[in-house]
Parts: sequence; C-alpha cells; structure tokens
Amino acid sequence: MKSLLALFSVAVIASSASTAFAQSGEMIPPEMAPRSVGKDGMVCGKVEKARYAEGSEGQPTFLYMGGAFPRHTFSARIAGANLD
Repeated sequence: MKSLLALFSVAVIASSASTAFAQSGEMIPPEMAPRSVGKDGMVCGKVEKARYAEGSEGQPTFLYMGGAFPRHTFSARIAGANLD
C-alpha cells in the first residue's frame, strides 16, 4: 500500500507540474519553501513519505518533502475529494 500511495503521489505531482510551471515559472526546492510564502511557484523535490489519512475528516493525503517526517522541510495536504 505504501509503494502504491507513493507512486500515486508522484503521478499527481507530475501531472500537475506542467500546468503549475506554465502558470508560475518559478520552481522552489523544499528547503526554500518557507521563504516563498505568499509567492506563486511550484515546490519540486523528492517525496520522502506519503501518508493517506483514511480515518481523518476529508480523507487527506499528506506528502512530505525535504526529509522524512517529522524532520521534513515541506509538507503538502491533498484533500480526498481532489484525489479522483
């Protein structure tokens, strides 16, 4: 299940990457994301861990970049409704 979720996470990022890059043009490494709050851009890097919170409200998926949880530098939350 973990490898399937990680593969799915990479696919989601890859499929939206071209659209996001076309809109913003700025690629941000995970460690620079905190300095880019409020700016348009796309955080690019290796997804170190993905976690599907099936029991949580909205069934979100969390992506951790820039290190493994809890020592990561960037995290993203994808709402369950946006996974389809």
